[in-house]
Amino acid sequence: MKPSFLKHHLESKHTNLLNKELEYFERLLEDLKNRKNNIKHFSGAEQNANALKAFCKVSHLIAKSGKNHTVCENLILPVAVDIFSCMLGEKISRRINDMACDTKEQLVRRIRVSPCFGIQLDENTNVAGLARLIVFLRGIFQDEVFEDLLFCKTLKTSTKGGDIFKLLDSFFSENHFEWKYCMSVCINGAKAMSGHITELVGFIKTVSAEYNKKNLPNFTELKTQMAQHLNALKIRIRECFPPSEKQYDWIRDPFDADAMDTNLTTFEKEQLLEVSCDPTMKNKYLSSGITLLDFWICIGKEQKELSSTAVKFLVGFSTTY
Repeated sequence: MKPSFLKHHLESKHTNLLNKELEYFERLLEDLKNRKNNIKHFSGAEQNANALKAFCKVSHLIAKSGKNHTVCENLILPVAVDIFSCMLGEKISRRINDMACDTKEQLVRRIRVSPCFGIQLDENTNVAGLARLIVFLRGIFQDEVFEDLLFCKTLKTSTKGGDIFKLLDSFFSENHFEWKYCMSVCINGAKAMSGHITELVGFIKTVSAEYNKKNLPNFTELKTQMAQHLNALKIRIRECFPPSEKQYDWIRDPFDADAMDTNLTTFEKEQLLEVSCDPTMKNKYLSSGITLLDFWICIGKEQKELSSTAVKFLVGFSTTY
C-alpha cells in the first residue's frame, strides 16, 4: 500500500492512534513477526509444505490419467502404506529396539560403577487394569549425580511385598547389581510396600548388609530440625524484606494493579490504564531477559510521565537496613 493510502487509512479508520509514537507501531510490527514465527515453528510449516507438494504431484498424475479423484483414497493411499510398511517397517522397528537396548546398556554401566545408589518404587494400575511396578534410580557417575527410570514392569502374580521384591531382585540379578550398594529405598507408603519384616522393605533389609537402622536417618528428628530452620528463615526473610506497600504494586505488575489504589496523578492513572490494556506491552513485560527497570525505561517514549515515576523508584539500590 502506498504511503499516502496508509496515511489516509490511519486518519480515517484508526483515529485513536494518530498521536501514538513511532515506537508503538514498531512494537506492534515486532509482536506480529514473533507471532508468525511461533506459528511456523509449532505448525511444522516445512513438513506441511512437502506434504502439500507430494499431494499436488499425485493429483496431477490422477488428472492426466483421466481417473476419478477417489482412486487416490481407494487405491494409491493403501498401496503407499503397504509399500512403506514392507520396505521400512522392519528396519524402523529394529532401529528402535537397538536404541532401547543401547540406552539400557549405558544405564546399566553407570549403575555398576556407581559407589552407591538409591531407588524409588511406585506401584500403580494402568488403563487395562494391570498392576505395574515403576522403579527410578539415582546414582553417581563421573562425579555427577544422575537420575533415570530403571524399569517399568507388570506384576504378573500379586502386589504383595514379596512378589514386588522378587521382580526387583530378579532384575538386579540379571544385570549383576549388588544390594549392598543400595543406600536408600523410597516407597509410596502402601501397606504391601512398607512392612518391616515380611514386606518389601523387610526383604531388602534382609539381603542388604548395609541396609540397616544405622544407615536410615531419624526422620522424626530430621523433620523437627527442618521445621525449626524454615521458621527461622521465614522470620529472617520478613525482617529483610518487609511486605511491600500496596501503593507501589503498579510498578511491580502494571497489568494486575488497580490504578485507583495508587498515589498517581489523574494523567498518570490514565497512562497506567493504557499500559495495562496493551497486549504488546504485556508480551514485552513477560518476555525473558528483560528486567523490571528495563521494561519501564523501554516504554518511556510512549508513557513518559508514568515511566519517569517508576524509574525514579526502581533506580535506587535495595538495602536490608
